[in-house]
Amino acid sequence: MNAVGAEKRAIRVGAPAVGGKTGLTARAARLSRAVLPTGARCLVACSGGADSVFLLHSMVERKDLDLVVWHADHGLRGTASLADAGFVRALARSLGLPFRLVRLDLHSGPGLEERARIARYAALSRTLVSEDRSWALLGHHAADQRETVMMRLLRGTGPGGVRGMAPRRFLSGGCVVRPLLGIEPSAMKKALEKGSHEWREDRTNTDHRFTRNRIRTLFPLLSDGGCVERRLDDLAHAASDWSGAAARTANLALRGWAAGPSGSVLRRSAMDRLGRMARPVVWRAAFEKAGAPYPPAPHLRRLLRWQDKGCRGAVAGPGMATVTADRTAITIRPPLSATRRPG
Repeated sequence: MNAVGAEKRAIRVGAPAVGGKTGLTARAARLSRAVLPTGARCLVACSGGADSVFLLHSMVERKDLDLVVWHADHGLRGTASLADAGFVRALARSLGLPFRLVRLDLHSGPGLEERARIARYAALSRTLVSEDRSWALLGHHAADQRETVMMRLLRGTGPGGVRGMAPRRFLSGGCVVRPLLGIEPSAMKKALEKGSHEWREDRTNTDHRFTRNRIRTLFPLLSDGGCVERRLDDLAHAASDWSGAAARTANLALRGWAAGPSGSVLRRSAMDRLGRMARPVVWRAAFEKAGAPYPPAPHLRRLLRWQDKGCRGAVAGPGMATVTADRTAITIRPPLSATRRPG
């Protein structure tokens, strides 16, 4: 693979499909059918990195989806950020797909990784609404899933967090789908190389100021022939099974859920009857059902303390939903006004 410039692998537009119709993209396309219906109107989030370029080619191979390529410019890497956007624009053009660019207003400083994530999802939500689309496709893969599980374990989490990223979850404005969670990044890069497709390399992926990048360096140190990776995969699968059972409990508690003019409304009596073990599960399900960002552990602890103290006042946080209560109901207001669901 010939590299051109410090952060670029030269693009060859109009190259044949990655790996052919029987290759890895065909497998990814098949996997996506479990979480993405025929005829779905989708945004494909593409940074220009290998995972999102592979995702884009895989979804094009399905031929039954209405695709728009979406790129977020974080504006933090100067000319490299501009080059990323140009790369993705050219790739979309070569595939005959519309291209949408959003520029995020970010600045360096503490919490950049989390602020960028929140801004990116908020922009994705807005574009889903403005483009009248219901599905946002993301290129998270098997290694991303392990990093997420490890990061949550180190920060502190419960069984729901250990399951990692869900293949599909509601987002304010639509639904996020991650079709590649079962595919290894090394296999994706090999498939891209086989098809003479190229991608961008982002130097910030090796910047140890960011938590995920530091966690990524742990795996080679802990590796024992792939056993660590398999154990994390098994742990995530077991937690996912537990979460499925917990979701059934949550569905019973949320039977009185309704969408109101000021947010999603829950019956307070149903929430008050919950035992302490069930409350975190139901709160997470309530946030998801309301189309609100998934509450991180500190925010969830604040909610539980708020509930213990009789639901007085309101609970909110940066980029989080606002939760209020009266004598009969609890209301969840997402940070964005749009709460449209996929049809």
